[in-house]
Amino acid sequence: MIDFKAQPLDVATGPSTTTTLDFDGADGDLVRAQGYLTIDLFGFVYLTGYFAFETKTVTQTVDDVTTSYDQLTVGAADAYVFAGIGGPYWTDSNHDGVVTADDEPAADGAIGIAIGGVDIGLAILTNQEEGSTVRYLGLKISAASAALVGVESLLTVQANDVTVELNQATDEASTVTPAVLDFSAFDGGGLSVLTGGDPVTLDFDHALLRVTIGDAVVQISSFIYVRGAFALEKGVQLSVDNGDSTTTDLDVLTLGAATSSPASAARIGWTRTTTA
Repeated sequence: MIDFKAQPLDVATGPSTTTTLDFDGADGDLVRAQGYLTIDLFGFVYLTGYFAFETKTVTQTVDDVTTSYDQLTVGAADAYVFAGIGGPYWTDSNHDGVVTADDEPAADGAIGIAIGGVDIGLAILTNQEEGSTVRYLGLKISAASAALVGVESLLTVQANDVTVELNQATDEASTVTPAVLDFSAFDGGGLSVLTGGDPVTLDFDHALLRVTIGDAVVQISSFIYVRGAFALEKGVQLSVDNGDSTTTDLDVLTLGAATSSPASAARIGWTRTTTA
């Protein structure tokens, strides 16, 4: 593998222009693409924003042991998504070439789910060791807003500051769930995912499934109104002392809410444990 980072190569692209190849040889076989895209899927799903795709080799050193992984990442930055009829909903109303929060949505006739200001970092890694069947997955999604549009007279569903975080591992050759990857052990404290804009850093150090909503509103006609923050998390295992010199590992699922409405306010917490 040629290390163009150590020896950059200028390639002529015209009479007076060049482009420089400066790929890091440590990345191994590299495929990378990024740019601003607008995608229309069958007139039902519309996506627009910055997107990036990359495959390469990454290494991680833990306790003086270095492991190499084949890595696939998919990222998005400041993306806008609409799924429904009457789209695309999100439009470049100020004609500056990109869709942002400053643009006015084309809401007339649109019915569906509109999600705005989306950043995504997805990484799938496999160990290069021969015979390894474990696959590691890290995912971080954040969205400035999400709403059901076009039916506000009957039902209002709005959410702001939405985040989804996931760290898991699977083994296609075993029914036993393998240990997850410690993303925080990569150089720099995490794995950086290209998005076409600002990168998303995956820095999970344990198994995790977490969904949080900073502010959500649900209103059914003028009869039911709920507003507040919500969180669901499945994370670190809990080890319980059985009192007989043994312990039991439990998977913990928590659900929490801090709600407020004109008539009442409440904080709710719920926990469920199952044997790991």
